[in-house]
Amino acid sequence: MGGTYGTPAAATLIDAFMVRPENRVLLGTGGTSDLETTSELYSTYGANIGLGAGKGQELGRLTALSFRDVPTVEAVPSTNYQEDTAFEVTGEECEVTLTVREFKIGTLQAALITGRMYSLGEVNEALATFGGGCEVTHMPLVIEFTNAACAAPSTQNIGEGVSGGILTLYKCLCTSGLDWAAITANETSELTLTFRAVADTSKAKRNRLGNLYLY
Repeated sequence: MGGTYGTPAAATLIDAFMVRPENRVLLGTGGTSDLETTSELYSTYGANIGLGAGKGQELGRLTALSFRDVPTVEAVPSTNYQEDTAFEVTGEECEVTLTVREFKIGTLQAALITGRMYSLGEVNEALATFGGGCEVTHMPLVIEFTNAACAAPSTQNIGEGVSGGILTLYKCLCTSGLDWAAITANETSELTLTFRAVADTSKAKRNRLGNLYLY
């Protein structure tokens, strides 16, 4: 039965929208030039969907992964009204925090942002120097995922469920540095890294940090 002025309805529950992301993380090692530039979405909307073919490196095994994008919204002072009536966005913080178990050269290079990585002639050796550098290399970071939930849709239809997606951040800095907390032989080492997205001012507003593509 309904009321005189309104009738409640039961919620519509669609299991296909429940997401259990099975993911991989990719990090550009050659700067923002690693972003793809051949998709229709890039040519139409300026949104790079992931990295170009063969670009960057996969970070491998992860024991933790989180993404947050939080805009700062503040009230505009006014003496005309007791309540706040106007608001503006004064900043936006976008970060990815992850913990890796595979100590790849590109990962260490990203963490040591004040240094430089040298290839010693052959692929079996490398040298990283760090300290006192002023130049900073920005790199894209990509999280690809497929929905591993039992109720995930078998065919793509974003109106009826989520099959997977790609999160692309155009320019990132590793702000955590290299904090290797436990160098010990009796347990598997882990390295926690925090990447902060930096605005790409060459892109239009509302598209300067990254994009989330879902299918």
